[in-house]
Amino acid sequence: KAQAVPEPISTEDEEDNDDSIMDCCSSDSEDDELVTKKPRLLWDDDDEELEAKRSAVKVAAAKKKNSALFDLEDDEKWITEIMKKIDALQLPGNALDMLIDELGGIDAVAEMTGRTSRMVRNYKDEFVLQKRTENGVSANEQNLYEREEFQAGRKLVAIISDAAS
Repeated sequence: KAQAVPEPISTEDEEDNDDSIMDCCSSDSEDDELVTKKPRLLWDDDDEELEAKRSAVKVAAAKKKNSALFDLEDDEKWITEIMKKIDALQLPGNALDMLIDELGGIDAVAEMTGRTSRMVRNYKDEFVLQKRTENGVSANEQNLYEREEFQAGRKLVAIISDAAS
């Protein structure tokens, strides 16, 4: 909120007096009427010093705000910290991967999709990323191989997506 502050007026005989700086009015020697100057606003854009102070405050506030979010020295530490936080999240898995896992895993389910990799449960009971071609079959023939496995009865469930149909 801007406040009006009157400009100080100095007369010839009060020029050297420091108290005259705070005076907002003085008497005119000819008519003895009060003479006042137009008040100036504290937040007036013409005041360069005030504008510089305002800019410094904005910069300091921005630095303080950003330093609260990222208080790390280099990018490598920052990335490591973010990755730790991401790993600590307990997010649900991919719906298709969870379905395959619940129906018996990749040994019991024929997956005929356009995916090139999937999340599978390992011996440590953790989900790891696995390429679908790890069984030795090329990516172009993967869906044909899975179909043959299902039709031969070696896999009991078949999941078919639009990409493979």
